[in-house]
Amino acid sequence: MGTLAAPSRIGRFAARWNRIGLSPWFVLALALAPATMILVFSECFVTQDGPAHLHNAHILRMASFDPSAFGGIYEIRPRLVPNWGGHLLALALDLSFAPETSERMLSVVTLIAFASSTLALRLSVSGRSGGAVAAVASAVAALNLTWFLGFTGFLLGCSLFAATSSLGWTIFASERPSARSSLGLAMLLVLGWFCHPVSLGLTVAMLAAIVWMRGATLRRLATLGALVAPLIPLGAAYLGLSRAGGGLAPTWEMLGDPGTLSGWKSQLGWVDPIAVAAKTQLPGSSAGSPWFALLAPSHLLAAALGIAWVGFERGERQDARRQWRRLGLALMLIGILAPDTLGADHGHYLPQRIVLIGLVVSIAGLDLSSPGRLGRARLAAVGFVAALAMQTLWVGEYARECSRVAAPMLRARSWIEPGDRLATVLADERNRFRVNPLLHVDCLLGVDSGAVVWSNYEPGHYYFPVQLRPDRSSPHPREFEDVARLVGRDERARRAQLWEDLLGRHAARIDRVISFGGDPAIERVNARFFEQQRVSSEGLVRVWSRRATFAATFHGLDSNTDGIAEHRKR
Repeated sequence: MGTLAAPSRIGRFAARWNRIGLSPWFVLALALAPATMILVFSECFVTQDGPAHLHNAHILRMASFDPSAFGGIYEIRPRLVPNWGGHLLALALDLSFAPETSERMLSVVTLIAFASSTLALRLSVSGRSGGAVAAVASAVAALNLTWFLGFTGFLLGCSLFAATSSLGWTIFASERPSARSSLGLAMLLVLGWFCHPVSLGLTVAMLAAIVWMRGATLRRLATLGALVAPLIPLGAAYLGLSRAGGGLAPTWEMLGDPGTLSGWKSQLGWVDPIAVAAKTQLPGSSAGSPWFALLAPSHLLAAALGIAWVGFERGERQDARRQWRRLGLALMLIGILAPDTLGADHGHYLPQRIVLIGLVVSIAGLDLSSPGRLGRARLAAVGFVAALAMQTLWVGEYARECSRVAAPMLRARSWIEPGDRLATVLADERNRFRVNPLLHVDCLLGVDSGAVVWSNYEPGHYYFPVQLRPDRSSPHPREFEDVARLVGRDERARRAQLWEDLLGRHAARIDRVISFGGDPAIERVNARFFEQQRVSSEGLVRVWSRRATFAATFHGLDSNTDGIAEHRKR
């Protein structure tokens, strides 16, 4: 890899920063400190899927020792599937902390791991010159949409992607890598398998690209083949399990008409891996304006990267940093063109994952030390700092939203009896964020209470270790999510209809209903089957319990899925 000589002005500028102790790692700590403080000390902070991961880690802990835990509804399938990494991390936290603290710690660990590994990769590829600015860019990348979504396994997989790429960049610099280094790289690849298939697939592709950049000699290709070989049987096993999710059905839900500019505008907004809210809004304000898009974190980040790429690409000789930047850009373009999902049962958010990893690769090749470019370097640095500041403000705004809507749900824990079977119906009509902190927050109610949370989405997917027993007639978690996702005012009637149909088939298997939002149509449906027990002080949360007469009338109907509907007809 070529090394660029920095001009004296840049050298003096960097030396001043170094003298006051602003190393890249110190800058990274400073950059992440405000968001971490918000996360730790806010009244409530939950990601969208994090509560479900913790609940299933708790099921793993309890059901592994006692198969009858949770009424024998769940079973543990010790198969070689991805997502074990995230669950084991959640299990360790579940053993050590209270549920809400575990959820916050899960967010802290994934945030620091992602940012640190991204910076480490950049220092490995491009050296320490400009490392402080790269640290700020790494912090922005870590505060991404998938972090707010709580994609624990994927975030750990991204961290391993960066760590594996960094080690691979060092190993393949030599024609004869040491056995110890090669073994370490192979172990990282296997660990990556147990985190997420998308990040692992891109890791293997990245290693192939590194071999190409270093020079694709026969010896290097043979080493790469030996490193990847252990993944072949794991991949074959996973493909066999994936048949449970049906055939591949690539779907572009947001693209619309690919022949129109509006279709691609919608697609670009959808695949944005950074934005957590509407770009036409500002944190702390409900007002909206197209001009506010100029301050959107993703736009500021893109502008800073553009300044860095355009400003330092011209006249620069071919070197590794240029190759990494171009490879990152290629991954982003692939992500923009990628389908949203390969099938409803095979997972979602594929474009955002690919674009995010492309961003990590781009940061690895970030160069701010070319001769005569000091002004552009400062402008790019200002862009990264502005993007970080705005994204941190959105972290605070999201924490306030969690305190408004998720905290009342969590306070309902005192109204839950051990062993209850819970059904949650959400009627929240606000959609300020691309992330819904309410969607799976009820799963935290099942931690340490032994309660069954029917909306727990993980047992409905083959790639998670916790599954519903096939011999149990249970409501499918997707039914609850289908109701929760109907948030528009014009969808109220449809939401109430779906909820009534769900209760009509499964009310006998529900001990308590937790409703949020106070939709009159939903509450009328609840009143047909349950009696209202509690209302939160905010008036947002209601807990409904099964009537004694109802329980007596339908005693033993757990094996009859049509019993409730037949009774209502009579």
